[in-house]
Amino acid sequence: MSPHMIIPDKIQNHIFFRVLTGLMIGGWLMVIGPCVSSAVAGSSVDLEQKMAEMTLLNNQLSAQKLNAILLREKLYMNKQSLIDEVAAERGKNRIETYQTAHKNSRVRYNLELIREILGYISIFNDKIRYYQIGNDKLGYLLQQAEDEIRIAQTINDMKIEALVSQIELVMEQYMPEAHTIVIIPDDITYHNPDLIWKRLIQGKL
Repeated sequence: MSPHMIIPDKIQNHIFFRVLTGLMIGGWLMVIGPCVSSAVAGSSVDLEQKMAEMTLLNNQLSAQKLNAILLREKLYMNKQSLIDEVAAERGKNRIETYQTAHKNSRVRYNLELIREILGYISIFNDKIRYYQIGNDKLGYLLQQAEDEIRIAQTINDMKIEALVSQIELVMEQYMPEAHTIVIIPDDITYHNPDLIWKRLIQGKL
């Protein structure tokens, strides 16, 4: 499945948008317990429905996490390619200082792209952690829901309803990114180009 990203219009003409767009990478078995009272049975059915929805969402988040990992790897590859170009320019033109590097159009342009890429790598790191936390939360709730279904004949209706409400809150939090990796450019932190240069020549990029 190809990952999708929402990027506001204002970044469409941004220097990095052309690079980023080139990076896009073209069962749950329910065990129903014995018959119980109609009230609890109704709540159990609601819980079973939520379990199915959680399973689907959990799988979607796992897929989005994989998409984010793949996109991040593409960014790492592009970053290394740009670093190699800078190294070649440094050797050919004996560039040793940031001031000299800034005067070289190729090096200056590559430093700007590396700066952008590092910002997006940081965002994808956050996204991967976000999806993993979502998987952990949903996995915990799925296990809890399964346990409740197994003992549905002995628990009260309110307890199931409380669990369903908790499930809905978690699902509402993660549903918006079940199909789309949402990136807000204003949330990206960029380092100064001179710091990028310093880290580059130190081999720390």
